[in-house]
Amino acid sequence: MPLADGPSGLSKVLANIRACMFGAWTFMLAIPLFIVMMSMALPVLALDKFRRLAQHFVNNLWAIASTTPFYSVQIEGRENLPPASTPAVYVANHQSFMDIYSLFHLQRPFKFISKTSNFLIPIVGWSMFLTGHIMLNRVDRRSQLKCLQSCIEMLSQGASCLFFPEGTRSKDKVLGGFKKGAFSVAVKAGVPVVPITLVGTGHIMLNRVDRRSQLKCLQSCIEMLSQGASCLFFPEGTRSKDKVLGGFKKGAFSVAVKAGVPVVPITLVGTGDIMPSGREGQMYAGRVTIVVHPMIPAKGMDADKVCAEARKAVASALPPELVGSDSVTDSM
Repeated sequence: MPLADGPSGLSKVLANIRACMFGAWTFMLAIPLFIVMMSMALPVLALDKFRRLAQHFVNNLWAIASTTPFYSVQIEGRENLPPASTPAVYVANHQSFMDIYSLFHLQRPFKFISKTSNFLIPIVGWSMFLTGHIMLNRVDRRSQLKCLQSCIEMLSQGASCLFFPEGTRSKDKVLGGFKKGAFSVAVKAGVPVVPITLVGTGHIMLNRVDRRSQLKCLQSCIEMLSQGASCLFFPEGTRSKDKVLGGFKKGAFSVAVKAGVPVVPITLVGTGDIMPSGREGQMYAGRVTIVVHPMIPAKGMDADKVCAEARKAVASALPPELVGSDSVTDSM
C-alpha cells in the first residue's frame, strides 16, 4: 500500500533493495528465454510474421514470472477482452515503468510502441525486436505517421496494438487528456477499442520528440493491424509523474480507425505506487489492478469521438482526484 505521507527512510532503503532484486531477477529470467526466442525466430518470421504468437507466449511467461514474487495483479472485466485471435487496439493509462509488465498478465498478443533506444538494451530490447514491437523516434513526425500506418497494417492482418493515449507517464497519477492517434487507428482499421484502467503501478515504481519517427511508428502499427496483429498504446504519451490521468493523444485512435479494428480501453491502478514514475530505482510491495472495459468499435468512426469515449472509460475506474484534463491532441 502507498504511504500517505511519503516513504520513510527505511522504506526507501527496502524499496531500493527490492528494485535491485527485481532487476537482477527479471534479467536472469530473460537470458534463457531470449535464447528460446532466438531459436524459433526464423520459423516464426516465416510462418507468423505479424502476430508472432510464439514470441508473445515467451513475453507473457517472462513478465508473469518476473513480477509474481514482487507484487500481485488483479484483473477485473476479463470477460471484456476480445479473443486472442481478434485484432484490437488496447489503450491504457500510463503511471509507471511496471505498466507493460502488468499488462502482459492479460495474455493477449499485442504490439506496443517504444522509443528506438529501448531496442538497443541487451537481451530485453533484442527480445522486443524479435516479438515485433514498434520503434518510435519521438521527435520525428514522419516516424510517428509511419508508426500509425504500421499499426493499421498489423491490425488488418489480425494482430492487436496497445497504446497509452495520454502519451506519457503521469507524474502525479492523475489521468490526463488523451491523444487521438490510437483511436484514429482503430477507426481506420475497423477494429474495436478496449479501454483498460491500471491502478497501483505508480506506487510500485515511482516515475522528450522526433515527429518523423512518430509517423513511421504509427504506419508500422497500421501495417501490423492489417496483418492480424494487435497493438498496445499508452495514449497519454508518457508516464504520469503524479498518477493523474492526462490528456489523450489521438494517434492510437487514428490507427484503429484506419485499420478498422476495435479499441480496448484498459485502466491500470497501482503500478504508480509499486514503482513510482521518476523513481525507477525504488520498488514497493502492493497490488496492481487491471480493469478491462468493453470494446469500442472504431470502423467508420471519427477518431476524436473514439478517443473521448475511450478516455471516459479509462477514467471511470479511477478516483476523481486522479482524473485530470480531458483534452485531445493530434499527436501520438
